[in-house]
Amino acid sequence: MQAKDGLPGLLIIKEINKNTVPLKGAYICGCSNINPHIAVLVQTLIEFGATVGWCTSNINAVENDVCSAMTEFGVNMFAWCGESEEDYWWCIEECIISAGKNPNFIIDDGGDMTTVMLNKFPKLFHNLKGIIEISPYGVYKLYSLANDKQLLVPAINITNAVSLDQFNRIFYFRECLLKW
Repeated sequence: MQAKDGLPGLLIIKEINKNTVPLKGAYICGCSNINPHIAVLVQTLIEFGATVGWCTSNINAVENDVCSAMTEFGVNMFAWCGESEEDYWWCIEECIISAGKNPNFIIDDGGDMTTVMLNKFPKLFHNLKGIIEISPYGVYKLYSLANDKQLLVPAINITNAVSLDQFNRIFYFRECLLKW
């Protein structure tokens, strides 16, 4: 099975927008596991006109062949299997600043990129148009920032999306068991 076969919603969005570039001029930074599904998402962002920088949110969840493929279709890629902890934080910082332009959006899995941008690049952080967080812990961090009046940009919590909840109920445990 190809990665895109598991992403029917994304394929519909690609078809609807096939003759447009709705993200033209955007710089999107992402921090997530590096796998074929993420590669399909990132390739779609590029096809829609975005410049994309990507790094891993988990040094144990990097597929080097996927990183290589993502680089080939134009991603500023900062991830490799076997990163040290020091490499991990360097990769996040480089992903944020590598394009030479201000990031417009963050797609984050765990909140590390959001935290680094807020603490090390506050001017860039406050110019964001939005953050998409895909993990419960990252969402917890966002709520903490909001409570402390530090989250001054829109953020989307997709962990509580009804569709994700229904999907996880159906597939999550099966997928976990298959990976073991």
